Amino acid sequence: NRNGLSAEKGLLEDWPQDGPPVVWRAAGGVGMSGLAISGGRIVTLVQRDGNQQVLVLDQKTGKQIRSLSIAPQYRNQQGMGPRATPTLVGDMAYCLTGEGLLVAVDLAAGKVVWSHNVVRENGGRPAEYGMACSPLVVGKTIVVTAGAAEATVVAYDRKSGKLAWKFGTDEPCGYSSPALLKVGGREQIVVFTGKSAVGLSPESGERLWR
Repeated sequence: NRNGLSAEKGLLEDWPQDGPPVVWRAAGGVGMSGLAISGGRIVTLVQRDGNQQVLVLDQKTGKQIRSLSIAPQYRNQQGMGPRATPTLVGDMAYCLTGEGLLVAVDLAAGKVVWSHNVVRENGGRPAEYGMACSPLVVGKTIVVTAGAAEATVVAYDRKSGKLAWKFGTDEPCGYSSPALLKVGGREQIVVFTGKSAVGLSPESGERLWR
């Protein structure tokens, strides 16, 4: 049809001359965070009004459900604002700000449950571009890169925020997100650091290979 949509498949088969029809538009903010979608909500990180914020929109209408400031604005010569995409588990959003503040947010209550500056607390330094990895949920833990000499990768208990384990000796951090993969018949966390790729035990953070 004139919109380039297949009536049978509901798919975009040809790119319309004027682009696909716009369902809705919503004001965002500065930053490079992607969109996490679950339970009818779109969650992202933006920078506006001098703060890095968690922005929650209704998936169908684009109407703002909630915004919550979680850190001061992040300034970087390669671009302002947060970089990482939030990770969603039920009503919880796990967010990493540009300077490396890991924040657990209860979306329903609109409040921060716990937070850690994973870079500062572990004696690391922010990546030149800013901290960009999206948090990885592995069982009861949340895993991020910290870029410290003795804490290249760290894991925290999802509910309490208590440190579960840390893996070091491979600073600085990279910009990719850790992934849970099955390699050689064994489930493990695979991470690109600033120097290498490593495989870690999900339970202890023990290095399996590098």
